Amino acid sequence: MGFSDRALDGRRYERLAILEPHKSGYLHVHLAVFVDGLVTRSTFEPVIEAHVRNCDLAKPEAHAVDDDSTVSVRHAGRDQDLDDDGALDELAIYLAAYLGTYGDDPLEAPEHVQMANAALWATGRQRCHRQSSSTMSQPQ
Repeated sequence: MGFSDRALDGRRYERLAILEPHKSGYLHVHLAVFVDGLVTRSTFEPVIEAHVRNCDLAKPEAHAVDDDSTVSVRHAGRDQDLDDDGALDELAIYLAAYLGTYGDDPLEAPEHVQMANAALWATGRQRCHRQSSSTMSQPQ
């Protein structure tokens, strides 16, 4: 059982982990979690706290759960917040950029991005990784 399974208490979800380089070249992870049902920032608080506890490089000031840059919750479908202008569009653009389907030629990217991409390629890693909840049926 993974961290998302525990935090989401058996709800169905899809998780997309996206590696993004800092200008220093250090790769860090951004997670997009798509949940079947309503969630709040506090749903993810135990996950963020565990990350800060277990990762020496993760600092509490950069992982405040009440900060929209740490945990950003958007609702779609019948639960969509109609006052949340463009938030889902911004998410789609962000995901497209990191999935490699949007933006400039990768060879024209800043040096730190090219270095991170080279390190991923050299180690056989991917910039994005998708995972389904254990409660979802897996493809055969």
